[in-house]
Amino acid sequence: MACAVIDRAIQAFGAEGLSQDQELASMYAQLRTLRMADVSVSSLWCAVADEFLRVRDPM
Repeated sequence: MACAVIDRAIQAFGAEGLSQDQELASMYAQLRTLRMADVSVSSLWCAVADEFLRVRDPM
């Protein structure tokens, strides 16, 4: 939800929203990092293993 709000604010500001003069760009980067960090390590290993097996044995 917060990412969507910041994304809309960046769109409203246009190029100014992505500049380092505004806090929106850093807020968006921090929220994206938190959203990606919400996955457990075992889930990541399973995703890597699935991709590895798919590449080695395409069916």
